[in-house]
Amino acid sequence: MAQPDPKFDSFDWVLYSDPNAINSISEGNEYVYFGTESGGILRYNYYGQYFEEAITTAQGLPENRITAVYFDHYTGILWAATSDKLNYSYTALGDWYSIDLSEYGLNSGSELIQIGSSEEYIWARTLTMNIKCDHASGMFIGQFITPDQNEIYWSSDQFFPYDDFSQLLGDYSIAGKWNIFGNGLIGPYGQTVGITTYYRGEHSNSWIGSSTGIILHSLPGMNSFEAIEYGLNTTDIQFILPGSGFWLGGQIAMDQESGISRFDPGRSVFERYYFDEFLGMQLQSSYSGLVVDDEIWIGGEGQILIYNNKKDDWNTINELHGITSGKILTMTQDSSSVWVGSTRGLSRISKSTKRSIFTGLESYYNERFVYFLFQHDNEIWIGTDYEVKIFDFEENIVYDLGQLIGDKIVNYSVMKYFTAYTSFEGKIYIGSQNGIIVYDPISTTFSLIQSGLYNNAIIRKMVVSDDYLWLIANNILFRIGRDGSSVRQYNYNFIGTLNDLYISGDYLWLGSSSGLIKFNWQRDL
Repeated sequence: MAQPDPKFDSFDWVLYSDPNAINSISEGNEYVYFGTESGGILRYNYYGQYFEEAITTAQGLPENRITAVYFDHYTGILWAATSDKLNYSYTALGDWYSIDLSEYGLNSGSELIQIGSSEEYIWARTLTMNIKCDHASGMFIGQFITPDQNEIYWSSDQFFPYDDFSQLLGDYSIAGKWNIFGNGLIGPYGQTVGITTYYRGEHSNSWIGSSTGIILHSLPGMNSFEAIEYGLNTTDIQFILPGSGFWLGGQIAMDQESGISRFDPGRSVFERYYFDEFLGMQLQSSYSGLVVDDEIWIGGEGQILIYNNKKDDWNTINELHGITSGKILTMTQDSSSVWVGSTRGLSRISKSTKRSIFTGLESYYNERFVYFLFQHDNEIWIGTDYEVKIFDFEENIVYDLGQLIGDKIVNYSVMKYFTAYTSFEGKIYIGSQNGIIVYDPISTTFSLIQSGLYNNAIIRKMVVSDDYLWLIANNILFRIGRDGSSVRQYNYNFIGTLNDLYISGDYLWLGSSSGLIKFNWQRDL
């Protein structure tokens, strides 16, 4: 894990993901804590009324599935139950300690669904048993069918589909487009949302957790709830697209509610666009994105989602419009069209008509992986397994990068897997398995960063900052000095499988199978 390393503060690494269901709620001195099904522990500052960074595996938790969470006012210790462990932190941030549930005599598969405390002890409850523990260390003291103490303060309990909420919700309304229906909720687009837990805090705040991560909050003296949310609506992030914050998409599971997320890091605000809420959105995994004038283009598999900012609506174009089949890995644009590269070829789409424009290159790239596309002046650069082609769309000619390089890079002819591109201060960086080519268009000079620095691996993505080149290769994050003088590897378990990266000032953003990760990279210099 990263955070227990003394060189990092608790939130030098931050993980944002899809919380899914809210399983447990507890109130602390400053925060309301929400234990989630897959997003760790959410922290809501009830003085400022905003969410702060969640506590996840990036802070040392063994997993992000939290079945119960509890803040002990007697000791200031934060407790969290995961699938097979009871965990606690003296700082209520990082430095987590874990106890296997087997040490409490619980059978495999047993889960803690509620945590509480008396003045002397910590209590944890399964569906059938109450566990009594030491207040400070979680050491096992005994098992009880019914606790042998009366003054116990508990986290919220988990509700089940057959529970009756009519008395709880009968006198309340919900602000906005949400409605109470039977024992659950109806969302703004008609979706049914289950209620999973309820908590009434010491300050008479009422909280309701739902099956989709939506949280309802009622202030003291109010007979209405307000819906608030935090987190993404998909976890396996394949691309990060800057544009009014970040647009994020990725792999979806067909049995889960998924979609596209927009995240404003400055305000910590999330907007979720679910596939089942918009008629123009077709269910798909997403692999790339592009800002096109007032539109957001998101590449899926043989189709592209297009969001119109002015109209606030979605549409889908697909192979019937001339989109190449396969996973759309990359897109770029010229003044009138969008170039689309996929695992099965290349296409060019008119911005205005959303129809294909014939280039003559389609047959050449048919059934070939196109890893990157980018525009430079009046050219489109195209990266594939064994070559980089340059298409001058004004002169309508195609030539190979090797014609520019000549003999300036030894053994260029045997280089392969041109899979990544980035630019910085006017220079073009092209990543291959055999080295990173650096091209200065002004001086027309070439240089090579040796592939041994990143273990001669295939590069997934890369970006450049003032002094460093950052890249993903063999699922390891590398930081390489631009002069090749230093190499640093990051392969912490919580990072997951890396798919994309973006750098902005002091922060490196990573798209991974674990979610969106923010890394304060200046802390590691």
